[in-house]
Amino acid sequence: MKQQILNFKKEKVSEITLNEDLSSPDVKLGSLYYKVMSENANIHQGTVFKKSRALVSGGGRKPYQQKHTGRARQGSIRAPHYKGGGRAFGNQRKNYKFQLPVEVKRNSRLALFNLKFKQDLVSIIEDFKTDSVKVKDFIKQFKNLINFKEDNILIVLDVPGNLKKAVRNIPTVKLMSVKRIKVIDLLSDHKIFMTKSAAEYLNKL
Repeated sequence: MKQQILNFKKEKVSEITLNEDLSSPDVKLGSLYYKVMSENANIHQGTVFKKSRALVSGGGRKPYQQKHTGRARQGSIRAPHYKGGGRAFGNQRKNYKFQLPVEVKRNSRLALFNLKFKQDLVSIIEDFKTDSVKVKDFIKQFKNLINFKEDNILIVLDVPGNLKKAVRNIPTVKLMSVKRIKVIDLLSDHKIFMTKSAAEYLNKL
C-alpha cells in the first residue's frame, strides 16, 4: 500500500510504500492485547503495605502464663486479634512488571499502526529539523496541518530532540519516539502525524 508524504502546507511531495504487515487485512490483535496488559502492569506501583505480626513492634514477652488463668493461651499481644496487633493476610509490596518477548512487542507495534492506517488517522509528513524550543515557532510550523483547539494530536518521530520542549505546554499535542511506542496512548482516537524516517523505521520492523 502506498501512502502520501505531505509537506507543512499539506501538499503531496512524494510517496512511500508501506510494508505488508502495515497494510495487510489480517491484524495480530493478540499481541496488542498483551502489550496493553504489560504497559498497565508496568505503571502499577504495588506500594500498598500492611504490617504483619512479625513486623509490629513490641510483644516480645508472653502476656500471661500458659496455664491456670482460665483464659485462652496467648503468645504475644501483637497477634491480629489484639488492638495494635499485626494485620492478618495484609497486602505486601509487590512488583507487577513483566517483560514481553521482542517478537510480541514488534507485532503489537505493527498491528497498532495497521489499525490506524485503516482508520485513516495517520498522515506522513516530510522530515524536518528545528533548533527552536518555543511553542509559537512550533504552532507556526504546524498551523496548516493541526487544529490545535479541537484535535488530539500525536506526533511520532525518529528522534524527538528539541520538539519535546516545544509541545509540553500544548494540552492537545503529544510527542512520541517511534522506538518507544506506548500502545495505550495510541489506542485512543488521536490524529497521528508521522515523519518519513519514522515510517521507514516501521517498514524495517
